[in-house]
Amino acid sequence: MASNLFWREFTRNGAPDIDHPADVEFLAANFVDFFGKWLQDGQNSTTSTMDALTRAFFDKPAKYETQVFLVADGSFVTKASRPTGDWFNPHVRFLAIVTPPGKGADAFGSSTKEWTLAIVGSSLLKDSETFLQVISWNGKAFRFYQVAPPPSLTSLIFSDDATDTEHQRDQTSRGRHIWNYFGNSTDAFGANAYLGPFNGHVNGSCIMKELHM
Repeated sequence: MASNLFWREFTRNGAPDIDHPADVEFLAANFVDFFGKWLQDGQNSTTSTMDALTRAFFDKPAKYETQVFLVADGSFVTKASRPTGDWFNPHVRFLAIVTPPGKGADAFGSSTKEWTLAIVGSSLLKDSETFLQVISWNGKAFRFYQVAPPPSLTSLIFSDDATDTEHQRDQTSRGRHIWNYFGNSTDAFGANAYLGPFNGHVNGSCIMKELHM
C-alpha cells in the first residue's frame, strides 16, 4: 500500500482541513476508478508534476490516447481595458485528456467498462510545487484528486501577488508530496454537498469547477 495516498476531511468550521492516510479499507471503497488503481501501482503515487504524469500516458500510445490542450485564463481581458488593474495576472494552463485508444469524442460516455482522465496543471510543467489536479471518470461518477505537500509539513503563505491557487510553501516540504482524494461527484447530492470540491471558488481550475450556489 502506498504511504503517500490520503483523503481530505473538510471541516468547514474555521479549523484547518484534516488529511488522513488512506488505509486498505478506504482504498478498497474509494480508489476504485482507473486513476485510483493506477496510483496504487508501483511507484506511480510519487508522480508530482504535470510533465511526469502526462508522459506516463503520452509515451505509451499503444495503451493510451492522450490529447493535450493549452488553456488561457482571462484571455478576453486586456491590459488596455484595465489600465489600473495591476492585480490582474492572466495564466495559461495545460489540460490533458487521457482515454483508452479509439474512444474518440465519447470521452465521458456511460460505459463502466471504459474510463477517462482529465489532468490539469500549471504552465511550469516540471515544477512539483505548482498545482496538479486530476478528475477521473469511470462511466458513473467523477473522482477528484490533487497533489499536496504532506499534512505535517503544509504551510500556506498567501501574498498579495500570489497567482490563482498557486502559493508559497514552507521550504521543508519542497520535494515531498502526497496524492489527496477529495471525494466524488455523487457527494453533491448527499451530506457532503457543500464540502470539498463542491464548495470552493467559482472560478476554479479547468477540471475542478465547483458546484456552489
